[in-house]
Amino acid sequence: MSGVNSSVALEIRDGELRQDRAAWFPTQRGWVAVVADGAGGTGEGGRCADLVVSAARDLADGKYTSVLEAFSAMEDAAFQMGSLTTAIIVKLEGRSISGASVGDSVAWVIRGDLVDDLTQNQKRKPLVGDGSRPVEFHRSHLNGRLMLATDGLVNYSASKEIAAACWVGDVSEAASTVVELPRLPSDTFPDDVAVIVVDQIDRNSGD
Repeated sequence: MSGVNSSVALEIRDGELRQDRAAWFPTQRGWVAVVADGAGGTGEGGRCADLVVSAARDLADGKYTSVLEAFSAMEDAAFQMGSLTTAIIVKLEGRSISGASVGDSVAWVIRGDLVDDLTQNQKRKPLVGDGSRPVEFHRSHLNGRLMLATDGLVNYSASKEIAAACWVGDVSEAASTVVELPRLPSDTFPDDVAVIVVDQIDRNSGD
């Protein structure tokens, strides 16, 4: 699965579980981007990850006033479902980045070989659906390319290799290159992989 805009691109490669999700939604001044990795090894994990995507869409549409409000809504829905998922939701408005995360997916700002891990302080557990405690992050300026990815990428690829791949061509080429890094010689993937790559966005200035 793939999706691309001139400033945002996503790629998904399914392993055996097919529980990873990635999506982005336009707003008046930028984007809302989201990745989620359903837990539990059943179809319910994928459905729970879908809840995260729905919450991100509602945030972009203005149903929620903050990322944390979106997390609260999807926490309640996931708890009722009885399933779990990781989650990262990021808002890009003008030049600023804000968001929150739970689990072991990542959000990195990459410039050359430098990696700013926005999610370095996140809580791996409890996950969404189990009383999660999302940790917020903020940067006043997107200085580089933003990459969101599930653990199927970062658990099987070196950070330097990922950083280099994020600067291959435009965002479409970068996302396509990054998502292929964990591919095995058997032409399969050890885990599901979901990746989003975002260029600097400032709709007001036209950058």
